[in-house]
Amino acid sequence: MLKIFISMKIVFLLVVLLSNTFIHAQIVSDFNFKNDSSFVLINFRIKECPTKKYYDVQLSVSNHLGVYTPEFLIGDFQQVDCFGLKTIKWNKKIDSIPFLDKDKIKIELTEVDKAPIIFNKHLYYSDLVDIDKNNYKTIRIGKQTWMSENLRVKHFKNGDKIEEFSEEKIWSELKNPTWTHYNLDATYERSYGKIYNWLAVHDKRGICPTGWRVPKIGDWQVLSDYIGKNEPGALLKEVGYTKWKIPNSEASNFYGFTGVPGGLIDEESKFKKIGELGSWWSSSVYSNDYITTANLYFSDSKMDIGATSNSCGLSVRCIKE
Repeated sequence: MLKIFISMKIVFLLVVLLSNTFIHAQIVSDFNFKNDSSFVLINFRIKECPTKKYYDVQLSVSNHLGVYTPEFLIGDFQQVDCFGLKTIKWNKKIDSIPFLDKDKIKIELTEVDKAPIIFNKHLYYSDLVDIDKNNYKTIRIGKQTWMSENLRVKHFKNGDKIEEFSEEKIWSELKNPTWTHYNLDATYERSYGKIYNWLAVHDKRGICPTGWRVPKIGDWQVLSDYIGKNEPGALLKEVGYTKWKIPNSEASNFYGFTGVPGGLIDEESKFKKIGELGSWWSSSVYSNDYITTANLYFSDSKMDIGATSNSCGLSVRCIKE
């Protein structure tokens, strides 16, 4: 049974029986659960997306005692996209809600805007505007000042246009400075910024706003050294699971850098690793075909400085000169 309510947002309502049967397979597929003494682990996929929006997922449980709304949830329940298997872990012991395998669970999908950036509300951010009138938060970390958002500009600071990528082209064969959105989907821009090729990053006209530049690898190293931890990535990543996949190990965004996992585009024009990897260009050449880059991961709390092919496309963060 599917009901669609028309209001400021669109809500998809689906009642699912925990016997692994469900009423409207067009919306949810691969539903399964595991119920033990403390937790219910729920897996499902959003089978068909009417739009490319994100969704909030609400659960409620119905049994002979009434209807209950679980509160202690972790996993894919806030601002999730339509791709991949979704997992929600409900701590029913803390919620003190009785739950049996024969009970029913109701899943509500509420259409929301693309996942907003989650800054550290305990820190003071400054503001920055680029040539295209995009606004950014910036943060002071030690003696450095960094953008706390990925770059979204489509013009060099002198006003010259950076080309937009089109799907009939091959990324590694591009001859001009170029940008794209992940999956060629503009709704990713606000959260993850644009993806740029090395030609755009390396161009002397300057991709960063006036007074700012693409960081050298030494700048990334200074950032890591200032934090002074064995695994500094945890202190630089945006918290939660609205963008990073589980487990987003130990993420606290303590310093306000707000690293997000924008993924990349490879040499064959394949988009990869959104939700898993945040990778940013430096201005430092590693070898003839590789550029030094800084990387954060969903699966651990490190930040590493590595090398990526100059035929790929990555995110950009700017540092104040």
